[in-house]
Amino acid sequence: MFSLEMFLEPSADSKIRALWQEFNEKDIVTLPEVWARPHITLAICPSLDGIDHKAMGAVCERLPQNIRISTYGQFLGAPGVLQLGLTPTRELMDLHRAVHEVLDSTTSDCDPLYVPDVWIPHCTISMGMKGEDMSELRTTLQSLKPITGRIADIAWVDTKSGQELSVPSPI
Repeated sequence: MFSLEMFLEPSADSKIRALWQEFNEKDIVTLPEVWARPHITLAICPSLDGIDHKAMGAVCERLPQNIRISTYGQFLGAPGVLQLGLTPTRELMDLHRAVHEVLDSTTSDCDPLYVPDVWIPHCTISMGMKGEDMSELRTTLQSLKPITGRIADIAWVDTKSGQELSVPSPI
């Protein structure tokens, strides 16, 4: 499996890492080691075969310049997953739709939770969290201030190995 991930610039990245560290100190499960950096996933596909990488490179050059993380929550039906929600700006949603237009033209096996009109823009901060962990974190989460920043990079990530594969330039 491969995920198309956007990575945050150092200031926003360090705020998420500080939250991960705080969770770890409270023995609350954060992301598995394979995801070494805070990220926002745009798509998950079983393979990169057949994808028009030049077209994808052209789309990814239009990264949203700024993001704002403004909420926290859990996904219904996904117990133990805690996420920080992004403000869904037009720029972010247009990029996401354009990514899926390229993918739709070449593959149909992408994860349906990440397609346009279903996708919830977020940065996962914990997987495997227990019910009692949420009450432990409530004070920490309620005191969070919105995190603003810029997208620094985008890459395909092999979800098994964590290896990052650059999105080719359209040139």
